[in-house]
Amino acid sequence: MKKLRENVGGLEAVARLSPIFRLFGRRGRRLATHLEEVSGLSAQVERLSELPDRFNDVFAERGWIAYEMMKPELMEEALTLAGTGGLEEAEGVLADSYDAENLRFQMNFMSGIPEFRDRARLLDKACDDYLAGRYHACVPVVLALMDGFVDDVGEVNAGFFSKDANLTAWDSISAHDKGLQKLASVLGVGRKKTRVGSISVPYRNGILHGHDLGYDNKLVAAKCWAALFSLREWALARGDGRGPERETKEGLRETFRKLVDLSRQEAVLAAWEPRSVQELSQIPMQGDVEEYAEGTAERCVVEFLDGWRRGNFGQMARSVCGGAGPEIGRRAGQLRSMAEGRVLASFAIVEVKDVAAAIAEVEVELELGEGGEVRASRKTVRVLYADGAGQPKMAGAEAGSWRVVNLDVVW
Repeated sequence: MKKLRENVGGLEAVARLSPIFRLFGRRGRRLATHLEEVSGLSAQVERLSELPDRFNDVFAERGWIAYEMMKPELMEEALTLAGTGGLEEAEGVLADSYDAENLRFQMNFMSGIPEFRDRARLLDKACDDYLAGRYHACVPVVLALMDGFVDDVGEVNAGFFSKDANLTAWDSISAHDKGLQKLASVLGVGRKKTRVGSISVPYRNGILHGHDLGYDNKLVAAKCWAALFSLREWALARGDGRGPERETKEGLRETFRKLVDLSRQEAVLAAWEPRSVQELSQIPMQGDVEEYAEGTAERCVVEFLDGWRRGNFGQMARSVCGGAGPEIGRRAGQLRSMAEGRVLASFAIVEVKDVAAAIAEVEVELELGEGGEVRASRKTVRVLYADGAGQPKMAGAEAGSWRVVNLDVVW
């Protein structure tokens, strides 16, 4: 945020020269237009840079922390309500934001992390329980899987609630000292006395050791999901080894380039629309892989299922991971193990939904051979458009491809 403030301050200074840039032809006029849009950014950046700390100061002790995928508007609304004495109302607004759309969306974005994908099958079941109001079932699962996720991602064998876990990372909103480290201390506090009354914080020890018996409510469950999703940026930061020593100074040319790129991306996002009903109706329900257009979500799903039907688990793994590399072999072995005893006799596409610029859902009908019998099963395959590191990209970007993200299809 310090770097961003410096860049915006420099841009605002240059923006005052935009009338001069307009004298230098078409390119100068385009640059001046971008610079004029910068006016007033400093105040916005300042407000945004302070928002995570302001949010954590009020809500961390109650089991919420700010993280990258939490909408600033939601944090601002919660802070406004808390400031007028409506803390319970503020927490209700935060909990209500974890609805079906938000959960599926954030789980899709976390699927770029291999350690998360290993847990996706159980988290999908926990999500179903949460949306059905079975909070008693989903809360222990999410808490346990958070613990294992941190253990796998971290550099030492220490889960989320371990005193040895390092939950800080350079250049991360959630992995700030006031973020995950504070949250772990709040959720991991000792709870040795049995309590039957309703609680509002997912105390790990009290819940998993059977002392906090009133944990089965929406507020506790929503805080579990928020804690899980806040681990995404920590895991990504740990994975790329970023640190202060890698910080570099950016010149004005680079700053201008990023501004233009950002404007272009925003324009593409604003212009994105799902395919028309007529276009989607042209997608064949069944057929060979080659009958589906390259670079589409449905082709990725067909390649995945065709690999399963032919027992080619390497092909399935490439549809999950993209490209090639050591993870392909590991994922192929995992898929082989998951599919053991189940043969895919046939499959058909029922419906394709373009959910967002980088997310699609493909509903499929499967005929599975198991134990000498054939049974029908309908599944929704979620696919994400991502780059080689698993980071979401705009569909159609050169550095990306569609990938299957929910492996529970094989179960």
